[in-house]
Amino acid sequence: MSAYSKKLTDEQVELIVAEREAGRGYGSLARRFGVSEGTILYHCLKHGAISPHQRQHAIPIEPSSFTACDGRIQRRFTQADDAQMLALEATGASYWSIARQLGRAYSSVRYRLLMLAAREDMPA
Repeated sequence: MSAYSKKLTDEQVELIVAEREAGRGYGSLARRFGVSEGTILYHCLKHGAISPHQRQHAIPIEPSSFTACDGRIQRRFTQADDAQMLALEATGASYWSIARQLGRAYSSVRYRLLMLAAREDMPA
């Protein structure tokens, strides 16, 4: 079994959340538990674990994109995208429906909505 397919137990997730809230970084948690940083990020977002050192970053107004390490072009979310997603979510729209309307991937919408929820608890 590769390190990236390892399943975390509920106890491990609780420990990760507690340590993230105490200020431990994603990289050190990933190495300690033998999983990817993305796995750590996912569980922290899912459980609302915010580091005391974590700060909000400005959300762009104008659309922009960047090339990921695998060569794919990825679009950043804008303030208008966020507002539209939140409005659609408030009406009870599913992640799939929101993703189709925005022309985004399901996982992008899901993670972005988790991040927006977490931002409410972050210092400015």
